[in-house]
Amino acid sequence: MSDSLKDILGSSNKDIDNQKLMDYLSHRLSKQDSHDIEKMMADDDLLNDAVEGLEQFKSKKDMAEYVEQLNNHLQKKIIKKNQRKKKEN
Repeated sequence: MSDSLKDILGSSNKDIDNQKLMDYLSHRLSKQDSHDIEKMMADDDLLNDAVEGLEQFKSKKDMAEYVEQLNNHLQKKIIKKNQRKKKEN
């Protein structure tokens, strides 16, 4: 799994392994493991929204590119926020 996928997916839910989530999205998990993830999704709106959004991608390549764009955008926002905080102090 690419580092960008680990970045964004890792921050959504600490109880789920990133690779397991990607396997869920690719329909490579057992019924029991899939059910476990679906139970987590029912209890975590952010995880549920993330999975539903990622399921919209037709190809894994498109999903990986989008996640990379999101991570780049997040990094820029964080840098700007940190720079503003430094100026305020």
